[in-house]
Amino acid sequence: MTHTILRLVPAAVALLLVGGIAPAETLRPKFDPDRFVEGQAIDNKYFPLEPGRRAVLRAKGVEDGERIRERSVLTVLDDPGPRILGVRTITQLDKGYEDGLLVEKTRDYFAQDKRGNVWYMGEDVTNFRYDDNGHLIGKDHESEWRAGRHGADPGWIMPARQITGQRYFQELARRDEALDKGKTLRRLDRLRVGETVYRNVLRVLETNPFEPGARDVKYYAPRVGLIREDEGVNRRLKDPDLIFRRDDDGGARVASRSARDGHAGRGRAGGGGGHGEKGGRRR
Repeated sequence: MTHTILRLVPAAVALLLVGGIAPAETLRPKFDPDRFVEGQAIDNKYFPLEPGRRAVLRAKGVEDGERIRERSVLTVLDDPGPRILGVRTITQLDKGYEDGLLVEKTRDYFAQDKRGNVWYMGEDVTNFRYDDNGHLIGKDHESEWRAGRHGADPGWIMPARQITGQRYFQELARRDEALDKGKTLRRLDRLRVGETVYRNVLRVLETNPFEPGARDVKYYAPRVGLIREDEGVNRRLKDPDLIFRRDDDGGARVASRSARDGHAGRGRAGGGGGHGEKGGRRR
């Protein structure tokens, strides 16, 4: 499929942002390592990544006539992530479980620039395959990519400013079939997830041209991050295949490395976000 990519010069981007007008086409963010500060925390309002924090999301559904349970636990590691394109990253460890079995383990790499944009710099992925009896029969690394390899460029996982209707690339790794796009949808005044009511919730649509029928809608709360994901919605963004909801006790700080390594994950093999499909889903 051919895609028209709008390459905007900085002045044009600034004009669009100031005027509050969303670009009609998909923005390809321009990466510049000089716009990053060593040791910069990721404190974007809708995508905060505090080292040691953990979030748990769970979903139940029916697949091929059988009930399934999925769990996704996301943990921000204390240790610095790898340096990618000259920028030090922060790592989110992401393990996905289906019916109690670990199906995917991912390290997603992020960095925030001086303007507050959070960049998705790549992911290292291990997918686990099992037989019908739950015995491990194989592993692969499908969907992993890093900026700077195979001509891949980073994209925004969360812009500094959310402009309704704005479209942007989250990752640009064509050779690895990773071309996720984000689209900023309207904000919700309030959204209940479990027993918690969140306000001023941001909705983001994620698509991938390598999977034309796959659409996910994610919900982000200020100073919290991801609280819900509607996976596999239709063209009207309704009737999801699964709904992942954040546990009310998610977000607790993990005290030790052993605790982090033993309890992190994403629920669907299958974020950036859990996602086992090409292009990677990260939560």
